[in-house]
Amino acid sequence: MTDFLTFQLPFVAALQHLLAAFPFMVAIWQVVSLLGNEEFFLFLVPLVYWCVSAKRGLQLGVLIIGGDAINALLKLLMAAPRPYWFGEPIRALSQDASFGLPSSHAQNAFAVWAFVAMVVAPRYGKARCYEAAAVLIVLIAFSRVVLGVHFPSDILVGWGLGFLWLRLVLRKWDGAMRAFRKSTFAGRILTSAIVVVVYLGLSLVFNSLHAAREYYPGVDPAIISKSASFSATALSIFTRAGATFGLLAGRALQLQGARWQVVGTSRQKSVRFIVGLIGVLLIWRGLAVVFPKGDDVVALGLRFLRYSLLSIWVVWGVPAIFLRYYDDTGAPRHPHKKGVQS
Repeated sequence: MTDFLTFQLPFVAALQHLLAAFPFMVAIWQVVSLLGNEEFFLFLVPLVYWCVSAKRGLQLGVLIIGGDAINALLKLLMAAPRPYWFGEPIRALSQDASFGLPSSHAQNAFAVWAFVAMVVAPRYGKARCYEAAAVLIVLIAFSRVVLGVHFPSDILVGWGLGFLWLRLVLRKWDGAMRAFRKSTFAGRILTSAIVVVVYLGLSLVFNSLHAAREYYPGVDPAIISKSASFSATALSIFTRAGATFGLLAGRALQLQGARWQVVGTSRQKSVRFIVGLIGVLLIWRGLAVVFPKGDDVVALGLRFLRYSLLSIWVVWGVPAIFLRYYDDTGAPRHPHKKGVQS
């Protein structure tokens, strides 16, 4: 496998020489890469779920969080290096404390933007929407190669996974949601917990299987040691486990109350998004400052809790607040009380 990867190194180096020769060019590719980052999705999913369509927003959340969790498992299983690990002539224009194969940016770009194109195509036209999605999918994936963090083969595998994951979610969505909805609240929470326990178990097994130091001669041992360390993999896994549990638990809580659907005036939606986003930032960054850092049991448990709360806030918290004051048509429940006029 090493020969297959090193065969791609001259291509990566040539792209960097042509497309990232100056700082402003590097900055452009870094901005493009952000369209596949956690920070961007923390903005996109709430926007769709709170202000556009509850069903589509939830599907988008599953595509991103579930897909990211699967990707992290496969990264542990494959334990593949990134181009910049091999040193010169590849420059590390971006860095990531994880293994390389498959590319999560390529996977998410395909699943997310193909899904968005599918949703908006009836309104704006299929050709226009799918062409725009294709451009974004290619640019985001291309940025990862130019920045030196992925091989072209990582991109191709990521695209394939994105296609398969999107197809699976769309085909099984209605049946899975019916089963989840018919279950009791305790059953939904138990299902959520089982999913997370299985995921953590697989993560431990996959993490114990790789021996990257033996796989890739010529790679700086210090870089491999850092990326293959328990700390690097544990932080990634507990982040995804927490987000997954919060998504499922939030949906379980949401099904206990009034049905959530996106209604209300543009002003209501704007206020909802601003208030909700403040909550997202307080949980995501605020608790990160308060909670201890590290890879001990307490730190990992609190990291799991932080990302669980983040997903619960998005899926259940903000809709619950809105439905407290407005009915399912967007009309105020207490029109004579100060502060709830639309």
